[in-house]
Amino acid sequence: MKTIFKTERFASIKKQTSKNIRYLVLWILTVMCFSCNENLEIDISPVEILLEVNPVSIVFAADETESKSAEVTTNASDWTFTVPSSATWLTVEKEDNTLLFTPNSPNTGTSDRSTTVTVRATNADPVAVQVKQSYKPVPPPVIFNTVKCDYMGDYHGTGTANFYFNMYHSDDPRIGIRISAFCTLPASFAQFKLDAGVYTVATTGAVRTLLPGTVDGTTITFSCFYDESTSNWTLIKGGSFTVSLSGNIYTITTNLTGEDIHTGAAVNVAPSTFTGEIEFKNIPGPDPCITYNTANCDYWGNYYDTGTANFDLFMFNSSDPDVGIRIEGFSTLPAGGFANFKLDAGTYTLATSGAVRTFLQGRTEGTTIYSTYLFNRNTSQYTLIKGGTFTVSLSGNTYTIATNFTGEDSKTGAAVNNICINFTGTINFTNHEPDPEPDPEPVPYIVESDYSATAVPKWAATPGASNWTGTIEPVESGTEKWYKVTNWANIDIDIFLDDNDGIITIDDYSKILSTSTHDGYFRVGFYSGSNLLLLESDVDYKYEVQYDPSTKKIIFSDKVIVNSNEYPAVIGVAAYNKTTGNPDGVFGDFYADVVFQLTPVQPVASSVPKSAVSQTLSLNKYSDSMDGSFSTRNQKNTTSEKSVKTKMQMIPLKDLKMINNDQIQLKIMIKK
Repeated sequence: MKTIFKTERFASIKKQTSKNIRYLVLWILTVMCFSCNENLEIDISPVEILLEVNPVSIVFAADETESKSAEVTTNASDWTFTVPSSATWLTVEKEDNTLLFTPNSPNTGTSDRSTTVTVRATNADPVAVQVKQSYKPVPPPVIFNTVKCDYMGDYHGTGTANFYFNMYHSDDPRIGIRISAFCTLPASFAQFKLDAGVYTVATTGAVRTLLPGTVDGTTITFSCFYDESTSNWTLIKGGSFTVSLSGNIYTITTNLTGEDIHTGAAVNVAPSTFTGEIEFKNIPGPDPCITYNTANCDYWGNYYDTGTANFDLFMFNSSDPDVGIRIEGFSTLPAGGFANFKLDAGTYTLATSGAVRTFLQGRTEGTTIYSTYLFNRNTSQYTLIKGGTFTVSLSGNTYTIATNFTGEDSKTGAAVNNICINFTGTINFTNHEPDPEPDPEPVPYIVESDYSATAVPKWAATPGASNWTGTIEPVESGTEKWYKVTNWANIDIDIFLDDNDGIITIDDYSKILSTSTHDGYFRVGFYSGSNLLLLESDVDYKYEVQYDPSTKKIIFSDKVIVNSNEYPAVIGVAAYNKTTGNPDGVFGDFYADVVFQLTPVQPVASSVPKSAVSQTLSLNKYSDSMDGSFSTRNQKNTTSEKSVKTKMQMIPLKDLKMINNDQIQLKIMIKK
C-alpha cells in the first residue's frame, strides 16, 4: 500500500510541474514581445464618428426650380436630416449619400427666402446647410413724360370706347408702353376722357379693362412693352394700371406683368408713372357696316312643306364673291310659282318654324356650314349667325337690305357682335324649286285571304312541314297596318307582317310565343357551316318580302350577304331562353324558299289611303343647304294588339347563334 501511495503522489507532482513550466514559457514570450517595441500602446477608447457635408451653402436664383445637391460623408451606419416646418417653399430628399434640394416654385416675392437644413449622424456634431432662394428685384419705377392717346370709338362693337395710348419719354420714344383699353363711350370724341380708376386685364371690352398682348405671325397687337432699339418686346399678360385726373392733368401708374415674346418666360416689368396732359387724337374706326354691291337669290319654293317660299340670299362684292353672307329665309309662297316670287318687305326674325319673314340660324355639322353665316372662303373663316334681324324694303325692282346680326366664330365659338351689312340694288333670282313629284302609284294591298304555303325545311332533325295552309288577315290601328298570318309551318303559331305603304316586311320584334322557359320571335337567319345564324331585330333595317298582286303570291326568301359571301336566307320561329336571353332552340323548323299562294275571301281593293305623315323641319340641305326629313314610324305596342301563344314544344339546338346586323347586308330585301 505504501508503494502504491508513493507512485501516485509522484505522478501528481510530475503533472503539476509540467503545467507550471508551460505558464512560465508563456510569460517569457510575452515579456520578449513587449520588449521588441517599447512604444506599443493599446487604445480601448470609443471610435470617433465623422460627418461632413459639401457644400454647406445652397443658393437658388429667383426663377430656378431645378434640384441642387450636397454630398454627405460619414463613417456612421446611417444619417438623417431635418427641415423647419416653415420652409414650405423647399423640398429636401435623401438619395444614397446625397441631399437633394428643390424649390417648389420661383420666388415671386419681394425678398429672399431661406432656411437651414440640419444633418445628423449618431454622436457626430450636426452640420447645418444654409439654403436660400433669391428674389427678383423689381426695377425702379420708370418715369415717362409723354402720353399720346388714339381714340377709336366703339371699334369692337362692345358699347365702350376703345383707345390706344403710347407712354414714353420724349428723350427716347423708341422705349415705352403701348396699351389698348376701354372706358366709357362718350356721345362724341370731343367729350372723350379716360375714366379714373383701376384698369385690369380682360377680353370683354368692359369699362376700365385692357386687352392682353398677343402675337399674330410677326405682328404684335394690343398691350405690350417695347424697346425698338433692341427689338425687345414683352406682351402684357397681367397686372393693372390706375388713372387719376385733376383738371386736365392725368396721373397714370402701371403695375403690370408680362411674358417675353420669344421665350414666353415671365417678366417682372418695372412700374412706370406719368403725370401731365395727354395728347388725344380721333382715329375714326372702320364703318361698322359693310356694303355689298351684288345679291343673288336661289328660290326653292315650298321646299320644307311649310306653305312658304324658302330662299337662299347671297350678298357680296362682285370683285370677290368668296367673301360675303348667306341668309336662308322664308317669304310668301307665290301663287304663280317662281315667276311671281319676290322677297317680302319687312323685318325678318330668327325662327325654325318656316313662317313668312323668318330666317334660320347658322350651324355646323362636322366641317359643313349650314343656313345663315358670314363666309370668307379665301381664309376658311366663317361666322354663324345666331341672333338679330334683317330688313327688306322694295321700290320697283330695287331692294334695300340691312342686317343687324349677332353671331359666333364657327371654330372658337367666340361671340361676334354688330354684324351690319347693307345692300341696295336689283337681285338676281334663280329657280331651284324641285320638280313636283308624280302622283303615287296605287299601293298594292293584301285583302283577307286563305293561303297555301310551300317551303323547304332546313334545320330540325325531324323536318317540319313542307306544305301547309292558313289565313292572312289585314289589321289597321290608327295610321299603322299589318297582317296576321295563322298556322305558320302547320304548328298553329300566328306570325305578323308589317305594311308600310305597300312595303311588306316581317315583324321580328313582336313576341309571338311564350312558354315557361322560352319566348318565340319570328326571325331571319342563314347558314354558315354547321351554324344557324340569326339576324338581330332592328328598328331601321327590316327584312322585306315580295308581294306580286298580279299572281297574288308572297315570296319570303332571298339572299344574305356577309363579308361579300352570299347565303340563302331562312325564316322561322326562334326560341329565346328567358334566363339567358339567348336563342337556344326553334319552334317547328327554319325554312328556305317560302312562298304563299293567296286566295282572297273578299273583293280585292286596288289601294288604301296613305297614313298621315308627321312632318318635321330639318335644317340640313346638302352642302350649304338644308334637307327636309319626315318621320313615319312608330313602333307598335305588340303586347296588347297581337296575341301571344303560350304552349308549344321547343326543339333545342346547340349551334344556334346571333349575329350583329352591322356585319350583314340583305340583298334587295333590306330597306331603311
